[in-house]
Amino acid sequence: MVRPTGWLKVVLIAILLVMVVMAGFSIYLHDKPRFEVFAGITGTKFITGKEIPFEPYMIYRGWLPINLVSGGLLFIAQVYDEEGRLILHCISGLDMFTYHRLWPFLSYKAPLQRNPPLPRNPPSAFTLDEPGRYKVVVYASFKIGKRGEELRVQGEEEQRVYSEPVWIEVIDSP
Repeated sequence: MVRPTGWLKVVLIAILLVMVVMAGFSIYLHDKPRFEVFAGITGTKFITGKEIPFEPYMIYRGWLPINLVSGGLLFIAQVYDEEGRLILHCISGLDMFTYHRLWPFLSYKAPLQRNPPLPRNPPSAFTLDEPGRYKVVVYASFKIGKRGEELRVQGEEEQRVYSEPVWIEVIDSP
């Protein structure tokens, strides 16, 4: 049996080490969501009939930049009562857009900054006229696409990413 020389041992150990690290990295990435959406609501108590502002945002946790493509509004908010009935379906202040470049580990707030950047819209808001506890869930709806001579998203499935629910309480004015 031929015994490997010193440099061959080093190369084999290096290759084995790289394979182990890549396998572990792959498992780590598989367990992490690529996108996270947040409702952007500050506060938990609000007064009936007063605006409840929300400024949704999304964080992309990939390792390479990607292109986000949408033919409509990116963020949608849904408000449910305590029994889980949908009582309000509202959109954020984000204008319609078609393309945006997402960079890893950055936050994208409504409205997204485009190339070239646009002025920010004020946060969106909704009102509730009945006191009670409500659950607010925001989702982002988009496709991942390529930018070339034209935007190509044929065959790409629309992605819908939901925020964790945010519970708020609406009370009558004191």
